[in-house]
Amino acid sequence: MNATLAQEACSPGTEPLATPAIANLHSIHVVVLVVSLLVSASAAMIALGAWRATRNEQAGGPHALLSIGEGRSRFMALAGLLTSAGFFIGTLFSIPAVLFVPAC
Repeated sequence: MNATLAQEACSPGTEPLATPAIANLHSIHVVVLVVSLLVSASAAMIALGAWRATRNEQAGGPHALLSIGEGRSRFMALAGLLTSAGFFIGTLFSIPAVLFVPAC
């Protein structure tokens, strides 16, 4: 989202601009980052709750669950947890770009 926003603000036409065409672009970037972190952290907490709720879904280890096809909701909770954690970490890695790289 931030890259698209910066691209539109710095190159709205065919020629790149020296300063962003959108006022307070840096503040908008920070708000987008904070909202992204909050959404991904909330999704991770929801997935963690689902992971804990399905703890006693089916007896047996992971190999047994794979062979009999049980534990789908636990698997989906784990997938949600890993995905939201990945988005959270990815968003953390984009913070230095917003803080230290000029918009245009």
